[in-house]
Amino acid sequence: MPRNGQTSVRIVPHAIALMVLCACDGSSSALPAAPAGLAYSENPAVYLLSNAIEPNVPSSRGGPVTSYAVWPPLPAGLTLDRSSGVISGTPTSVAVAGSYHVTAANGGGACTATIRITVKAEGTDASAPELVTLSIAPTTIDTSTEDQVVLLTAHLTDDLSGVSGGSVTFSSPSGFKSLFASPTQASGDGLDGIYTFTITAPRYTELGTWHLMGLQVSDNAGNVRSFPETELVSRGLPTTFVNAGASSDTAGPQLRALAVAPATIDTTEQAQLVTVTARLVDDLAGVGPFVSVALRGPSGTGFFSGGARRISGDALDGVYTFTVEVPRYAESGTWHLEDLSVSDRAGNAGRLSEPELVALGFPTTFVNVGTVSDTAAPQLLALSITPTIIDTRAQAQTVTLTVRLADNLSGMAAFALVGLASPSSTAYLGVTPTLVWGDGLDGIYEITIDVPRYAEFGTWHLTELWLSDNAGNRASFPEAELRALGFPTTFGNGL
Repeated sequence: MPRNGQTSVRIVPHAIALMVLCACDGSSSALPAAPAGLAYSENPAVYLLSNAIEPNVPSSRGGPVTSYAVWPPLPAGLTLDRSSGVISGTPTSVAVAGSYHVTAANGGGACTATIRITVKAEGTDASAPELVTLSIAPTTIDTSTEDQVVLLTAHLTDDLSGVSGGSVTFSSPSGFKSLFASPTQASGDGLDGIYTFTITAPRYTELGTWHLMGLQVSDNAGNVRSFPETELVSRGLPTTFVNAGASSDTAGPQLRALAVAPATIDTTEQAQLVTVTARLVDDLAGVGPFVSVALRGPSGTGFFSGGARRISGDALDGVYTFTVEVPRYAESGTWHLEDLSVSDRAGNAGRLSEPELVALGFPTTFVNVGTVSDTAAPQLLALSITPTIIDTRAQAQTVTLTVRLADNLSGMAAFALVGLASPSSTAYLGVTPTLVWGDGLDGIYEITIDVPRYAEFGTWHLTELWLSDNAGNRASFPEAELRALGFPTTFGNGL
């Protein structure tokens, strides 16, 4: 028991504040109300490098704030006043868009606000588009008798380069099916516009509540931002619609017959065609437009895949074929049908692997008896990057990779993949190399990369170069390997 005139403090587990008991002499002392509703006058905030910012001032409800703290540390040059919570200063380095958590506290408790801050060089766009409003209509559909359309409408803004695209993904009640859509600009412009995403729910789509699992938007400078469902819900935005239909299709298509022909080929002198024929049936919605087949070479390095087309019947019972051209000098030996993937219009998907196909009694192989085969990947003999310095503040710029490539037999394929990283992110670009000298066995190729206006300032990296030859042999050269070979891997923007 406390003595007369003393205060007893009781600690309550999980309580936000301490409870102060009355003194025995009848006097009392109460803790202040905890702060609540912390917000900043500018959020998100985009600041220019080397320019003093306007003070970013906090506001809150509840009791008076006695101290502020932030984590992680603010971008270089910016400070948080621990007494007032004001963010001020002059940014001294570029910082990609990031989340900073500011906590306001007093003796009664604390609350936290998240502020997004970007520091960019003048004339660059380092900020992804922002979502202002979002709506979904209708919120209830019925796919028992026909397809239904759900329209997602988003108000998007961008600070400089303009919105370039995006996507939405709705997940079914079971979590195993998805619906996708890309945006169409309905009004405004790329800096401030209304965009619509048209989601088509096919007849017999899964019943129940569908959730917007993600909204992703990008701008013309390559900045991308994703808004997960949790964030949208926290902002009070809608994320669901309900399919209240009376019936749905929950069973995937079935494979009734399969053939691989011819059983033997010879690619010594020329390419050969192999056709996979499958009979597929579905009970209700019908086989969807995407039926794919994957073939694997004897050593596992050669690989071909593609979509099949229906040649007879209908979506409920039809015959589909997939024809692949096995190139000259393809690997000799037994080739395998690695998998057959199929889905119906209601989103029920299935994949049959080779062991499963064999267990069902279906053929899965053909043999290449060719006497000459190419099993060696292309070689990279030289690489240069020009120019080494660009400036995209006024207009887009082109960077050219010049490579000398050699292949021992089948020759270089007409497609390559380039990994390119801005100072803050990585993207992979599918490119078509242009032959400027020589041939597919020993040639010099140019690969052009368009760097958009307002692209991020700093050092850009060639993170990977992926090559293949006409026989399907692939070679990957990551940045570390390119540097070890003595090749350049960077160029600068605005440096």
